[in-house]
Amino acid sequence: MEKNKLAYLTRLRTLVAEMEADLGLSDLKESEKKIYLAAADCSQSDKIVETRQLLEHALSQDIARPTFYRALKNLETEGKLVRVDAKRNVLFRLG
Repeated sequence: MEKNKLAYLTRLRTLVAEMEADLGLSDLKESEKKIYLAAADCSQSDKIVETRQLLEHALSQDIARPTFYRALKNLETEGKLVRVDAKRNVLFRLG
């Protein structure tokens, strides 16, 4: 039974890696992937995402704050996220 689970997990990880490559995410650091996917998830209901939503999302809540903000800046530099408001509650949309 354990071998079946391991084989299934291996196939799943391979599929995720292929999907990341197809979406142009394979070159991103893990923290950047987590934040980008959190933004995609949050933006399904609303096209604009607040930084607070990204900080609280299950995918990115374990990222240390300095790493989070570095990754967020890198995503912005890469054009994956676009800043739409520079006020206190910084808002982003997918690039």
